[in-house]
Amino acid sequence: MRYLLDGTPWPQQALEVAWSNLLLAQHHDSWIVPYNRVRKRATWADQVRAWTGVANEVSDSLFDDTRSAQPYLRVVNTTAAPRREWVRVPFPVSPQLRITDADGTPALLSRQGDSTLWWLAQTPAMGFSTYRLQVGNAPASADHQHRVLVNGRHQFRTDLYELEIDPARGGVITSLKLLQQGGRQLVDTADTRGFNELRGYDYDAAAWRSSMDTAAVVTITSQGSNRSCVEIKGTFAGHPFTQQITLANGERRIDMQVRIDWQGQPSLGAYSQQTGYVVEDPRKAFYNDSCKLQLLFPVQLKGQRITKDAPFDVTESRLSNTFFSRWDSIRNNIILHWIDITDAGNNAGMTIFSDHTSSYVHGENYPPGLTLQYAGRALWGMQYGVDGPTVMQYAILPHAGNWQQAGISREEARWSEPLKVVRASAPAAHSFFLLQRQGWQVTAMMMDGTDVLIRLYNAAGGHREQTLQWNGAVQAAMIEELDGQRQQALKCIRRKGMTNIRFSAPPFGVRTLRLKNVQVNS
Repeated sequence: MRYLLDGTPWPQQALEVAWSNLLLAQHHDSWIVPYNRVRKRATWADQVRAWTGVANEVSDSLFDDTRSAQPYLRVVNTTAAPRREWVRVPFPVSPQLRITDADGTPALLSRQGDSTLWWLAQTPAMGFSTYRLQVGNAPASADHQHRVLVNGRHQFRTDLYELEIDPARGGVITSLKLLQQGGRQLVDTADTRGFNELRGYDYDAAAWRSSMDTAAVVTITSQGSNRSCVEIKGTFAGHPFTQQITLANGERRIDMQVRIDWQGQPSLGAYSQQTGYVVEDPRKAFYNDSCKLQLLFPVQLKGQRITKDAPFDVTESRLSNTFFSRWDSIRNNIILHWIDITDAGNNAGMTIFSDHTSSYVHGENYPPGLTLQYAGRALWGMQYGVDGPTVMQYAILPHAGNWQQAGISREEARWSEPLKVVRASAPAAHSFFLLQRQGWQVTAMMMDGTDVLIRLYNAAGGHREQTLQWNGAVQAAMIEELDGQRQQALKCIRRKGMTNIRFSAPPFGVRTLRLKNVQVNS
């Protein structure tokens, strides 16, 4: 973006360093045998941390420091659709703060703790908007839409949801009503398992453990009537955990986080294999997800169907359940970004997002959930223990219809590519391009000399033709293969300072567009 707008040098060498290190971290042994040593030195796990560390450092260096003294906050959107959502920036503690948009209108604020400020920002597609952070009187804010009920439960309400948390049951969600669907109850209140419950089998104690075994403490950690962040502190089998739940007006997604601070090594899994482990035995404890530590979400949906995304694909599960205990009975239980649970008629559902490529659990009489932790002997007899806290970001999104009708691919892009806040020295706003039809994702955009390469993925756009509107002039446009071979010339239609480029791709198809000798409108 900076290259096109102000001529900032294109960081080709830095990007090559970042990508080469990131790709090294995708090596087979990085995932399968992380404990093995590379050239008899560091383990693959150590190398992955080093490689991804380099990639992260390069990426961070390309953005301005949000703590610098510049007076403006630039909100960058890397998706091809306009967005309106809550963003945050670290800031020194100040008694009075306000954020205004380009017209001087104060933004809605929410303060979390003593060091983080959130505000409701609006950005154009594939571009940025600018806000000003200044000392002054912030807009008056009403109290949280929160109350403690007579039964001790905490109730939170937004324009979309009414949610209840029960401290006596370890902080699980006992009710989640969908206000724009007639107050429909999402939580399966008849299920013995809790919604947002931690549960797993402790094989040393020969007992099931749950976050519902002990009471939790519920605390509101944000300030502002339009956004609430709730913290739940409890224990799981003697190990302290912290869960966070964030709700905001106008936001369909309910963001969550869990952190478990292990006190020593847990024993989580179907059974112990500390002795009697036989490599050739097809049956292993670490195959069995049913006893691993899980996050569970019993939902009130009849005849549940599971759909999930995969790399450049979406698949529907035909499994009656996800469980297996032998390598020759393996099942596809992988979650990349999300799984979607609907009723039998695809009339209503709920999506679970995860920031981990992990496994999920589900069965005919088993609620959907995410796998969090296993601890015990595993592949090639190696000990899989914990060497720090278990931390996972996840979210839920209740919806009507199926995943396509609910726009889950668009929500996935928002989840995977949150708006980025950087400091700026002057107010400005710009959109480089937008896509007329929804359901497409921008997977890459880069410069090649004076040309722009844009790689697009038809995640949920169907068979309809797509139009890319470039904010400026384009000498020519074409579709290229992944190896750079030209495939098809595209017609460019110039209209009102914009260049319209039409193209198509089948569902789950990928197209790489080369826009030659581009210019952008200032």
